[in-house]
Amino acid sequence: MMMPKTYSSLPNFTFHDYQGLLESLLQVGYKFEFVKNLLPASSIDQSKKQIVYLRHDIDFHLNGVEKIALIENRLRICATYYVLLTEQYNVLHPRSLAVLEAILRLGHDIGLHYDLSIYPTDLPAAHARLRWEIDLLRRITGRDIKTIVTHQPFRGIPDPFRALDIYIHPHNSKYQENLTYISDSARSWRDENLLNCFKESRPQRLLLNTHPEFWLSDEMIKDRWVYSKSVMHPNINAIATDSLRAQEAVWRDHIATKLHDAREVK
Repeated sequence: MMMPKTYSSLPNFTFHDYQGLLESLLQVGYKFEFVKNLLPASSIDQSKKQIVYLRHDIDFHLNGVEKIALIENRLRICATYYVLLTEQYNVLHPRSLAVLEAILRLGHDIGLHYDLSIYPTDLPAAHARLRWEIDLLRRITGRDIKTIVTHQPFRGIPDPFRALDIYIHPHNSKYQENLTYISDSARSWRDENLLNCFKESRPQRLLLNTHPEFWLSDEMIKDRWVYSKSVMHPNINAIATDSLRAQEAVWRDHIATKLHDAREVK
């Protein structure tokens, strides 16, 4: 069911509400663009319809994220998924690769989510690290990486890459005019600016950042700690659990265990 054009409250974090949010943005006239197509306000035809640059920072796990990509695909919406190479999820694991392949197959884009807290403080070394991560992600996905974004900017670490011309960074100062930024950080809405998108005088350009890991439930779970334990923890642990079960199967059939146990019986 399509949600109303005018929101009286912010959406809950469920599959249903996420789809309803996207449907409602379409309903009031927004068009969706890749972040890599972001332009300075001075370069945009002001008569164009409203634009949403839909972005996803994947901070915790890839498991299940393809379900969000599928919702967007069904609505003919494009999004940019920013992937970390330095968090607990392993992008080279077959299960993770399958998710990335699904995201691309569904018509979306992938960018680099880099963590400055583990980067060298020496500027040339930091740039070399960024190039290395971008090249690695390019090799993993088979796609050119054209857009980058910082992980956890609230730490206040100076970002030497925000103003680079070679990559599109959505927080580069040259893109900020007439661009409203909205994020669901920590499974919370920090303000009610999203509601302004459904008023008569709405933002023309919207940079909407949602973390797909926060929306992976049909059930409305308002308590973020309950959601973390019941939905996010199992997704984070999914690869480790599968790996342990596979290893246990190897142990059961391995010749070494059979020979060892046979000696124990004697």
